[in-house]
Amino acid sequence: MLLPPRSLLILGGLAFAAVPSDSSQPVTPVVWRSISAGPEHTCGLSVDGVAYCWGWNLYGQLGDGTRNSRYIPVPVAVRAGLRFQSLAVGDQHTCGLSVDGTAWCWGDNRNGALGDRTRVTRVSPVAVAGRLRFKSISASGITCAVAESGILYCWGGSSLEPVAVAEQRRFVSIDVGGRLCGLTADSTAVCWNEMDEYREPAALPGGLRFARLTPGARADCGVTADGAAYCWGEFVPGRQENPAPASRAMEPFRVASGQRFRSIHLGQSSACGLTLEGVLYCWGEGPAPIPGVPEQAVSTVPAPVAVEQRFVSLTLTPSRAFGVTADGVAYGWGQSGGGLLGDGTTIDRPTPVRVAEPAAAGATDIPGPPVVVRRTVTRLILPANYDPARTYPVIVFFPPLLGSETRPMGRYTSVVSDYVVMLPTDTVRRDSFDGQEDPSEIFERFERGLLADLPAVAATHRLDTTRVVLVGFSGGGDMAWTFVQRYPTRFSGAILMGSRAGYRAPLANLQRLAQRRARFFFALGDGEAPGTLTAVRSAMTLLQRNGIEHRFASIPESDHVPAPAAMFAEALAFVLGPR
Repeated sequence: MLLPPRSLLILGGLAFAAVPSDSSQPVTPVVWRSISAGPEHTCGLSVDGVAYCWGWNLYGQLGDGTRNSRYIPVPVAVRAGLRFQSLAVGDQHTCGLSVDGTAWCWGDNRNGALGDRTRVTRVSPVAVAGRLRFKSISASGITCAVAESGILYCWGGSSLEPVAVAEQRRFVSIDVGGRLCGLTADSTAVCWNEMDEYREPAALPGGLRFARLTPGARADCGVTADGAAYCWGEFVPGRQENPAPASRAMEPFRVASGQRFRSIHLGQSSACGLTLEGVLYCWGEGPAPIPGVPEQAVSTVPAPVAVEQRFVSLTLTPSRAFGVTADGVAYGWGQSGGGLLGDGTTIDRPTPVRVAEPAAAGATDIPGPPVVVRRTVTRLILPANYDPARTYPVIVFFPPLLGSETRPMGRYTSVVSDYVVMLPTDTVRRDSFDGQEDPSEIFERFERGLLADLPAVAATHRLDTTRVVLVGFSGGGDMAWTFVQRYPTRFSGAILMGSRAGYRAPLANLQRLAQRRARFFFALGDGEAPGTLTAVRSAMTLLQRNGIEHRFASIPESDHVPAPAAMFAEALAFVLGPR
């Protein structure tokens, strides 16, 4: 993972310096054509068709052949001669159209968003199945593209390859945002929900013709060829009637009638527009979608944003913005956790800062501790008499937290006094897990944080990485149980309190845990819900069948509570004891 020269990694209040690399010399300055941004990574396209990406890279969404996150742009690893005409950044994947119209994708493929007929995650570009040629592409959780024939295709979810959508229409472009919005061959706008991708969409009433569309969560917008902007939907920033009744919600409303725009960008209750002259305006009833604009600065009428540069294109996410000037210089501003602005730092920027020149291929790794690519990082708790020459086991606690804010897991302070403790600063209420058959989004946030933070801590402290125990109560116990099984070579066991232990790993993972002699300790109140006890018994049967050591303890006169300190000490001694 990348750290810029002379930068610092901040982890739990500790700063670690990176060592500069002599090999990280920038290439010839890039002239940028466009920037595309997703929730946690960004990609840019040069005028000569080279793709660069930066930011979070757990799933290979940067496409450089690694899973290393980057603070500055890095070239996408492509076969010789492959150049792109456009890029589309999704939630955790990226796609691009080559100059010959073929589609290539890389990154997270668990949802089939890469379209290569698999669910295999890719760290470099792979061709989309079907040998189709496209003229427009867009991505979010799924991917959609308009073929040269005008037929719209989408893939992801239940479709692992391109499937024709709305076949009665012919499109020239598509945009996937809060919804799907497409321009037909006669410049008519049609929008429909992503989940209804196979339903025939209805055209927008009014007969307007558009040059560009912007879908949003509560409204959609379009800009005509002469720069007039219209929006429609439940809540249109600047419209007096909000929310509009269903009978009138789809009527186009002229927004910011005194300006002519290149593009419109939507927030929850506000909007911003980039004028033909490259000036930013914002208006509405809430925080602007432009980072750095204070909430109180947003008015119901369009007001210019104090940005020195003039841009020919603008890209927004809820946390950051990017603009490209007429001479091809890219600027970013907003939140920069994980190096998302591409300026070589993790410093938040209220005003535009120039995106750094890319490092040469193969020269982007700088020696030093790995990057922690999270908006909230793990809190590190060292023993009172910490000896940097010693090697310590690691205890990772998952939420809900026990104890006060100043003494996390306070009831176990004396028990864990001879270990390094990692405590994610994220918090999740116990009821966040109730009634959710698939709490994958919550789990994923903590999973990726742990996988990033653990090597960062190990790079700067003497840790016994063969003895890493995950601990949790309630939903935190469910996470501990799940992660040990998902990564059987990384963790030596788990302590589960009040957890149903419902996850079931592939047999090979369980066999690997048995080989490593992993151990599990279960603690339940004797008044715990019967279903929880039944689930834990099933989990212990699974462990027994696979030869994995485990123990169970009942907490007397209790229902859904964490273990007493003495019981926790017993659990810790068992899980970390001699093999």
